[in-house]
Amino acid sequence: MGPLGRGIVPKFGLLLWMIWKDRAQHVFQDIEFSLHHVFTAALRLQLDHHHSRASNRSLSVSRQRGYQILQVCWSPPPPHWVKCNSDGSVCGAMREATCGGGVCRDEFGQWVFGFCYNIGTSTVLWAELWE
Repeated sequence: MGPLGRGIVPKFGLLLWMIWKDRAQHVFQDIEFSLHHVFTAALRLQLDHHHSRASNRSLSVSRQRGYQILQVCWSPPPPHWVKCNSDGSVCGAMREATCGGGVCRDEFGQWVFGFCYNIGTSTVLWAELWE
């Protein structure tokens, strides 16, 4: 085993998930399936998980202090205005993007108009910022 593993064997669930993921990439994106990649990626996931749990344990932040539940929701625009919300996304290694869509609503929350648009190949940042 290489230096990444350091004697750690990935958990069975991580191996199954990586096998499924790599097989799906082979079937749908014509990416070569590699057991070495599956094993290495599962080890990385496990090491990342252990590292993040150890980091969280070392934090001395009290969960009681400053904790509050905050509901996040849409708020209406001022009278005689419309508010437009949009979202974009990028899918997979091919970087197929879309400005997933948007909706504009008036001060009463009533739908004024909506849209969606395929912007082709892009980065995540460009898909999110595209207008």
